[in-house]
Amino acid sequence: MLQPASVTLRSIYCLSLAVIIYPIATMSWLGLSHSEGAMGAMGALLSVVWIGFAGLGIWRIFQVVTKADTLDSYVYSGVVKLLRAIGIIGMVLSLLYLVIQIGLGAYMSLDPKSFGGSASLLVAGLYVALLGGFAQLGLWIFEVSRLFGFERNSRGEN
Repeated sequence: MLQPASVTLRSIYCLSLAVIIYPIATMSWLGLSHSEGAMGAMGALLSVVWIGFAGLGIWRIFQVVTKADTLDSYVYSGVVKLLRAIGIIGMVLSLLYLVIQIGLGAYMSLDPKSFGGSASLLVAGLYVALLGGFAQLGLWIFEVSRLFGFERNSRGEN
């Protein structure tokens, strides 16, 4: 059965996509501004490619926001439903990453000495960065579940 995407799911999806796009876009702009010489030209070209990928992500967010049926999918019991749930959990964990990244950065800038030195800041930053990987994984698994649902529907299986 075709299940419409709720506003909450669409919001989680867009924010998770923004978690992926933001570092790519900032890295690309920095690469463009610091490009010099032959290697700089190659870095600038790579930065333009990454900016293109960020543009595709922004386009996808625009599609999800403007068209309510963009994330509608066929949800069947079994593997498709399990993949969908795992993907949504991954996207929610990426939002947790966003909150921790913003909140921890602001908190550590208030009094960095309260964390016991730079080693603990490094370890905290590494664990926060590892949590950021759930954004890509959650979006990928969610989209694969949508693909499996559409495949199953096109074959006429229930």
